[in-house]
Order: sequence, then C-alpha cells, then structure tokens
Amino acid sequence: MLEKRCPLHLSLPSPRILAMALLLLAPGVASAFCLYNSVNTTANVKVLGGDFSSSISAGDNACCHWSNTDCNPAGTQGAMLHAQFEVGTFNCVVPLQAGGYAFVDKEDRSQWRLPPNYYCKSFTHDHQLFYQSNYGVGFTKRDVRFLVTGDPQYQNSGDNIATNQTLATMVNAITHNPQIRGMVVAGDLTQNTRTRDEFAWYKSAISGMSRFVYDGIGNHDQHEATFAQQFACGLPSGADSACVDRGEIQNDIHDRKRSTVLSLHGNPHYSWDWHDIHFVQLNLFPGAEASPTRPENSPKDSLVFLMMDLALNVGASGRPVVLIHHYGFDPFSTGEEDGKYWWTEAQRVAYWDAIANYNVIAIFTGHNHRGPGLPFQEFFYRPAGRISGPERFHSFVSGAAISGAYLDAMVDDTALSLTQMDRHGTPTGMFVQIPFKNLALNKPATQSSLLNDAQAWKAVDGNTDGVFPNLSVTHTLGAPQDPQPWWMVDLEGQRWIGSVVLHNRTDCCVERLSNFKLMVSADGATWHEVPHPGQAGTVTRIPVRRTGRYVKVQLLGGGPLSLAEVQVFE
Repeated sequence: MLEKRCPLHLSLPSPRILAMALLLLAPGVASAFCLYNSVNTTANVKVLGGDFSSSISAGDNACCHWSNTDCNPAGTQGAMLHAQFEVGTFNCVVPLQAGGYAFVDKEDRSQWRLPPNYYCKSFTHDHQLFYQSNYGVGFTKRDVRFLVTGDPQYQNSGDNIATNQTLATMVNAITHNPQIRGMVVAGDLTQNTRTRDEFAWYKSAISGMSRFVYDGIGNHDQHEATFAQQFACGLPSGADSACVDRGEIQNDIHDRKRSTVLSLHGNPHYSWDWHDIHFVQLNLFPGAEASPTRPENSPKDSLVFLMMDLALNVGASGRPVVLIHHYGFDPFSTGEEDGKYWWTEAQRVAYWDAIANYNVIAIFTGHNHRGPGLPFQEFFYRPAGRISGPERFHSFVSGAAISGAYLDAMVDDTALSLTQMDRHGTPTGMFVQIPFKNLALNKPATQSSLLNDAQAWKAVDGNTDGVFPNLSVTHTLGAPQDPQPWWMVDLEGQRWIGSVVLHNRTDCCVERLSNFKLMVSADGATWHEVPHPGQAGTVTRIPVRRTGRYVKVQLLGGGPLSLAEVQVFE
C-alpha cells in the first residue's frame, strides 16, 4: 500500500492551473503520475493494477514516479493504468497514462438548486485531455440518454442465456458510448434471493461497470430464508450455494458508489439527478406497508421516502421527475393471482396523491416479463374521486432481461423517446415518443405595437408557419414609432422553464431577430436575462433552466419584431 510516496507533492488550487503551470515550468517529460482532489472534501483514490492507494484531502494531491513498479507494474511512462476516485456516494474510474495525471472536480448545479455533482478528467504527460467522466458536464441543453430493463431474475435452475446476453449488450453499450449515462434496473435481480450463485451471477454481469447501474429489488429478491438456507450462509464459500440472504442484496445496492452523486441516500431507496431530471429508485413499489395479501413483500416505507425526497429535491421547481419501481400498472401487476394482490388500489391512490402535483414524465416498472416486439406502454390514470394532477402519467414496462428486452431512453428539451431493443441491441420496431407540453400554447400574449393584424397571439397559436402572408406571424412597428419592440407571453402561473424555442419569420427578414434579449420574470416587474448566442436562425432553442411566469423577447435595435411561434417547454 502506497501513501504519497512521490516527492512531487504540490498543493495547487486546481488541475486547470496545474496544467498551465506544468506547460510553462516543466514542458519536458513528466516524471510521475499525480492524482488531484479539487473538491471540498476528502477523496479516496487508488490506481487499479498496482498498490497505489491514498486518502487525499481537499485541494491536495498524491503522486508516484512512473518507473516505480509497485504502483505502475509496467514501469514505463506510456503504460496505461486506471485511476479510481471515490467521494461520498460518487465513484469514477478514468484511464490514466503512467506519465500523466488525473483529478476529481465538482460541477456547479446551482442553476437547478442542486448541490454539486462530481466528475473526473485525465491528461497525458504533455497535458492533452485524455478522458472525461461524466458526459454532460457543463451542458446547458438537456441531453439525457439511459438504458432501462427489469427482471434479470438469475436462477440457479435455469440457463440464464437471455439475461446474460441482454445485460452484456447493455453494459457494452455503456462502455463504448459515453453519451449513455447509466443503466436502470426495475427489480427482480434474482429468482430465489440466493446470493452465492444467483446474485453472484448478476454482480458478475455488471462487473467493472456497476457504478453505472441504478438497480432496485423486486419481490423475488425478498424471499425469507429457511433454517437450512440460513445455515448455508454460514458455511465456507463454495461449500453450499443455497444461501438465501435478502439483506445482502439490499446492502449491496445501498453500499455501491455510483457514477453520479446521490441526491438522497436511503436503504434501499435512493435518488439522483441527470442534468435537470430527478430520478428516484423506489424498489418494490411506492407504499407505506405491504399488500395485506402479500405481507412477505415489504415496500420498506418507500412512499414516505418518495414524499420526503420530492419535497427536498424537487419542491415547486417543476423539474422533470422519473420514477422506478418493480410493480407496475399492467394487468398482471394490478390484478389478482390466487386471491392475492401485488399491491392494492388504495396503495395506488396514496401514490397518486404523493406525485399528482409534480412533473412526472415517466414511470419505469418491471414484474411483467414482456419480451421483444410486445407493446410496453401503460398508463397510471387519475383515480376516481381525485381532481389533482394530470389525467394520467406515462408508465412503461421496462422489458424483461429474462425475456431478452430492454429500453433505450432519450430525454431532450422537447420529448421523451423510447426504443425497445432485443438482447442483441437491435431495435424491435416498438417505439414511443412523448412530446412535452408547450406551456405557451394559447396563453395570453401581448406586444409593444401592432402592424396591420399581425397580433401577439399568433406566436402562441400552435402554427409554426413563418411565411408572413399566411397570417400566422406577429409584427410590431419599428423605429421611430417603436424604438425597442417587445413580445411577451403570460404562462398564467409560476412554471419550471427548461427551454424556449423561437420560430422566426422565414419568407424574409430573418436577420431582424439578431440583436435581441430573452427575459424571464416571476412577477412581470423584475426580469432575468437569459444568455443566448445572439443570432436567431429559422428555429432557435435557448436553454433557460429557471422558474418563471412571463417570457419576453425584446429587440435592442429599432427594427420591427416578427415571430412565427414561441414555444416554452419544461
């Protein structure tokens, strides 16, 4: 075990300053690999393959000469290693050249009222960026892609071929495509809660990439051990594989450090954020207690966790929310089996009450072993007697790994898109796209002046036709009658504004929408100016990422303002 054995022990404010300093002061051959901690808490670091291991304080570093074969077994400057950083619940692994350096730093997420996330970078000995995790750091545009499945259900009496192929395909996709942020699993990791064969096989399937796996437990992971199965757990490893230990599975999920900082870390429930989207893993189902007819399957106070998590981490922001749990809304999950119910209608009503006022864009479930080519969309309809919330929430059976299916999910500023894939990663032809609601559609609009009948409401009528003679384009006067024309929409309430899309006039005069401001206000008096490129094309998307009621477009020059459509998305 090595603790800061290299004499190159520099206390520098950040790796970015370090890189510049090294370029100026030591442009020759680097003599060591160094690992830097640029976050405000201790990072535990090790280099895989050697014995380099260190607990690095905030703002500090640890190094090792590349010729030292204890920490670099190859003993060459160009040898490839892997550096692992762990900070709290965060875990990253980056490729590291033996003569290079790597660091862990924080991503500011205050624009979403979130605590910092962490990410890692590595550089070559000549200060060239070699690798960065995580994808999306610093992005203003929402670009969140992830994979989802359920029910790997490794079983000691089965062949597990479909499950192995499905998980291998998903892990391979994450390994080779950094745009994919992770892999979500909606429960039933095992068939019989056996830890020495079934759960061991599951862990082997995600080995090396488990930090990207956001999994939960299902009813098959909750079997209570018999005396013989408990006794088997006390035998030496390999002596008996019949050990059943539901606590071990739950603790593994809880203890694993992941590629994204967890927002709320319960046991076994947890939540995290990719970009501005909030994800919650609720395991079996959101409930306060087990179904009366299935008392052995406990939701472990997941409904209480959900309510607390949403209040703390989402609140009134309107940010998109994605929920994951095992039981779903398909007929198998909600129906009766031998006089027993997986979860009850009363439990689903309580669930509705907990999420009705949040912007839930998707609920991913398991339990139903739907395979490739089968429809996967279900709906969680507003219960009878309830008036809050939308008419329905969108829910999706995540495929079943045991049946050779998973979903490839993409969320951008305008829609959630889901493609069903088979075990080999080939699209099955089943595709669902859920467009997000345009908050500005048919809302009250005003403008500073009017030319002919080109009124302000024409920019919120749902028609993006930019040809002025087709009568769906706004038009103000220009200078001197209107020296700084503006257009404004009232969303009729505070809403989370993810982005604004401006559709320009297209038959002429596109250049008029160049020197302009986009502003957002909560009260119509105090305005926040949103940064943007400055030149609007035919269609221009501008990230906003804040709460507001009013959206205004204002020219800074004296030309007339014409807009075909203004769309506002969460």
